[in-house]
Amino acid sequence: MKKICPNCGVENEENAKFCMNCAAKLSEEITENTTKNENKFYRKLIPIIIIVMVFIAILSIILINKYKEKEKAALKHQLLEKENENLKKDELLALSELKMLQNQINPHFLFNTLNMIYKTAYRENATDTGAMVDKTAMLLRYALDKANKTSDLYSEIESVENYIYIQEKRFHQRINFILNVEDGLPNIQVPGLLIQPLIENAVKHGLKNVIEDGEVVVNIQKIDESVVISVSDNGVGLETDVLEKSVLNDFQTDNEKSNLGLYNVIQRIKMFYGKNASISFNSYPECGFEVIIEIRVGKGYV
Repeated sequence: MKKICPNCGVENEENAKFCMNCAAKLSEEITENTTKNENKFYRKLIPIIIIVMVFIAILSIILINKYKEKEKAALKHQLLEKENENLKKDELLALSELKMLQNQINPHFLFNTLNMIYKTAYRENATDTGAMVDKTAMLLRYALDKANKTSDLYSEIESVENYIYIQEKRFHQRINFILNVEDGLPNIQVPGLLIQPLIENAVKHGLKNVIEDGEVVVNIQKIDESVVISVSDNGVGLETDVLEKSVLNDFQTDNEKSNLGLYNVIQRIKMFYGKNASISFNSYPECGFEVIIEIRVGKGYV
């Protein structure tokens, strides 16, 4: 049975709903409508794409500017650090030049002068004056030769003896100085002027208000495989919390002149011996102050 095309009324011989002409027209219309719909969709999508692209561009510009600002800040920081480093170098150079100018004073003039005073005192039978001048000359010579250099224990002890002699003449009965040195000590290497600053610290801080019966005791002995040097006084001492805080800071304070000698001794021991030496402290209020240096020398050290 043949069907009639509902669109044009022509009999459809192929038994289809639409004739071939109508079917072709309908297919073209559908394709055209689909194309129109797609074009409408893309036309609506284009503004959105443009907005997204503009947003991405703006965001990229912001991020690039932030990166440039960060890079600029880092560069500025590096320049400031370099300027500070150059300033420190200039300061050190100036100090070095000043030290060189100060060192231009010939130490031989000083020793020749002291020797002249010593001979004059000897001719005038001023034996005490002559002895003090002689001890002072030896002390200064050791200080010039060994300051910031390596010395040995025996030379250090001799220098301490000269220093104590001068201090006894200075303080008379106000402060008594006692030096105990064990026989047969190994003549180990030590940083020059190691002990003298500890005695100075005891006199300057521990015994500064003492009128009489002050005492500074220096003990140098060998215990097991270590040489132990202790310097103690019977002065004012330190509170426990003050001592603990001072030990943690290596006795470095905001006041550049306070405990400077003690701080320098601690740093020199650390640099000179490393882990082969230790330094400890004992102190109580009104019970004095003690510094103990322990230098490990090992077995068979001569």
